Amino acid sequence: DKADFCIIHYAGKVDYKADEWLMKNMDPLNDNVATLLHQSSDRFVAELWKDEIQNIQRASFYDSVSGLHEPPVDRIVGLDQVTGMTET
Repeated sequence: DKADFCIIHYAGKVDYKADEWLMKNMDPLNDNVATLLHQSSDRFVAELWKDEIQNIQRASFYDSVSGLHEPPVDRIVGLDQVTGMTET
């Protein structure tokens, strides 16, 4: 079976078949990842995640007071810092 596309993950290169990819990747998105994407310096990427962030903030309100605080900016790596990553 030949892969339709490849993604370079933290653990290395992973090949995928397009018709199987969606069913294998139905895990909910981590709130921290959505926050990171919304805080991207790329306006297009940040706008894509605007609605998701609003949903997270509404849900967090009922979880706890600490859920209302954004993660410290110095602990977030922007997409512009990771886009230069290449396969080794």
